Amino acid sequence: MRRFVLILTLLSVPGWSQPAQQSAQPPIVVKVEMPAPPPRDFLGILQALGPFIAASVAMGVGIMQYYLQSNKSKQDLFDKRFHVYEAALDYLGTLIATQGNVDDDDHAKFRRNADPGEFMFGTDVLDFLVQLRKLGVTFDSLHREHKDYVAVAMAPDQMTRINLLAAYCVEPEDLTDPDELNRQYQNIRTQIPILEKQIRAMFLEACRMSEQSGQVFRPYLQLHYDQSWPMRVKARIDRWMESEVPAKFACKAGD
Repeated sequence: MRRFVLILTLLSVPGWSQPAQQSAQPPIVVKVEMPAPPPRDFLGILQALGPFIAASVAMGVGIMQYYLQSNKSKQDLFDKRFHVYEAALDYLGTLIATQGNVDDDDHAKFRRNADPGEFMFGTDVLDFLVQLRKLGVTFDSLHREHKDYVAVAMAPDQMTRINLLAAYCVEPEDLTDPDELNRQYQNIRTQIPILEKQIRAMFLEACRMSEQSGQVFRPYLQLHYDQSWPMRVKARIDRWMESEVPAKFACKAGD
């Protein structure tokens, strides 16, 4: 019994020697302060502005490319228009220099070079080109007819005259009849002064159109405009009013 009590006493001694458990304390909050960033230098500022600078450069390159492409388009259109203008001047020069004595190659060359102008000019230039084409055909026809009639009038003998009359008369009659032959001959001699007067009128008309060509083509042959855009708009409206509106009113009045 004593041994049992002694053992219990020895077992309970370590429990008596332990200190009492203390209550839990709240956590300690530690505030960490970062050091202030150093002041930025020039390279730092450039690095911060890098995206903005790159975007600005890209925008500038795009604007420059648009400007160059726009100028190239204007230059190409100017070259095409000037080619039509040169074709009109060459054709007028040929008509004036030869008094209308042009061949089929001259007509074909003018048509080949001037026909694309239909898609590059306004109605004023198109009307000018159509009028010039009609002038060339009429001038050439009058010159050929005058040449043929002069050949008949200047025939060295009667047989040659008869052959020329048979070839050139629109409605050849029985030229074996002396009276009919004389009537045809006198008719041709009468027509020669009339043809010369008409040829002279065609010549003056060609000279007038040659002087007018620069005024008609000049508004379309401007690479750089000296006037401001409101003035250009006003000038275009004025040209439209002068060219199209009177024609429309005339058509309505005719109806």
